[in-house]
Amino acid sequence: MATILCLSSQVLRGTIGNSAMAPALWALGHEVWTLPTLILSHHPGYGRPHRRETPISEIAQHGAEWAKTDALGQIDAVITGYLASPEQGPALLSLVQQIKRANPEALHVADPVMGDWPGGAYVSDPIIEAQKNLAAAADLITPNHFEAMQLLGTKSANPEDDFLGKGAWVSSEPQLAVTSYPTFTPDLTSICFVGDEGMWQVATPMVKDVPNGTGDLFTALMTGHLMNGLDPLTALQKSAGSTSAIAALSSGARDLALGKGRDELVSPSVLPELVQL
Repeated sequence: MATILCLSSQVLRGTIGNSAMAPALWALGHEVWTLPTLILSHHPGYGRPHRRETPISEIAQHGAEWAKTDALGQIDAVITGYLASPEQGPALLSLVQQIKRANPEALHVADPVMGDWPGGAYVSDPIIEAQKNLAAAADLITPNHFEAMQLLGTKSANPEDDFLGKGAWVSSEPQLAVTSYPTFTPDLTSICFVGDEGMWQVATPMVKDVPNGTGDLFTALMTGHLMNGLDPLTALQKSAGSTSAIAALSSGARDLALGKGRDELVSPSVLPELVQL
């Protein structure tokens, strides 16, 4: 069991950001702390929500209070996700650095929320730059295909660009798990992993009409499995299998079926095949 801090958006109704990550991490047996960067009444799929951005002064104050009680050293992993403003980037990075000083073994997983195909970026350029800085300080990065291209500075607008196959990422950099990676097969979607183990891919069936939040879910599952002692490739298989199963259970709904699919979170019924690239 580990203590994992989630720093992302949070909805009062629905399953995105912290509200998707916390249930998955609890299911895997972890203690979860959440500090929302943004609180929404519901995710935007329901319509325009009421929103409250967390001021950077509050983020700093929470970190200071945890430091007073030696709580920072209890954190085994921290996930950084959605930023509501570019100023939150340095605030979260400072908090991650404090955690790393208190516990040098703490894992930093960055989900650099920026946008997706086909619409492109849905945050401002300054937020994209702030996410790049957080990703550069991470041990593991979990972007989707579009976001990975932003991290690499790739100007291509091609969602089928096989940039990893061109050697655009090297294993000496932070480990990378890219979701929604092209398979060139219309009924499959894949996740590509690049790390010390080399470059690997897992493919799962393409599911239509999936609610928002699968990226948050995958990030949480990868983090949770790694903190349970699994090696990165086994963690990749299990996380991809669980995310695919939850997507299938949730097809046509507005929110992820995390309660109905709890058993799939813990032990996916289908493990996708690992293929070395």
